[in-house]
Amino acid sequence: MKKILVLLSAILFIFCLAGIASATPVTLTITSQPGMQVYGPKSSYLPVEDSGWGAADSAVATWVHPSWPTLTGATWISNSTYVADPVNDSWRWFHTEFSIPSDVIFLSAALTMVTSDNAEMVWLNETLIGQDGEVVGPFVDNYEWGTLKTYSMSPLVGQLNSLDFIVRNYAQAGGTTTSKPTGLIFKAEVQYAPVPEPATMLLLASGLVGLAGLRRKLKK
Repeated sequence: MKKILVLLSAILFIFCLAGIASATPVTLTITSQPGMQVYGPKSSYLPVEDSGWGAADSAVATWVHPSWPTLTGATWISNSTYVADPVNDSWRWFHTEFSIPSDVIFLSAALTMVTSDNAEMVWLNETLIGQDGEVVGPFVDNYEWGTLKTYSMSPLVGQLNSLDFIVRNYAQAGGTTTSKPTGLIFKAEVQYAPVPEPATMLLLASGLVGLAGLRRKLKK
């Protein structure tokens, strides 16, 4: 009888492991798209959530410079198709939110690709996770718009999450709407799997106990 119980426990253990391993991971992709909230433009830098930004508008697909990189599924966006003032510095704040179930295990999470014309700072859940170029202070135009950056999304949580970007368009004397455009493009991917149900974990524990018993019997 004991041998049968031990064998059944071992079988339960194997089935539970198979169930956990076969849980289908879910991949959530967040990309820059028209309709995302955008604030500005402003003629000076303002922090995220500063009341000086005023009310949000809906982002639109902006004019794309031939030299800008592309991302599958993502769109270059701004507050207008053409930049209103291509000669002077201007700042824009982009905001979006996404939800993740609370009962999951995170397998990977990264803002896999992001760039802007010219510089950007990126926040996840109000935590700064990356920057490319000079969003604040004197700038050096190092063609940051051509560099796709990857940032870790470590402050990710199993609930409502927020992504914020402040983009600065550098000043350029004699700039035009097509020689000095501005915009933002990004793509983030989060992969997670459901947490095993309590009943599955109980069966797994039972299987472990049974295997321990089997091991002791084999040693005798």
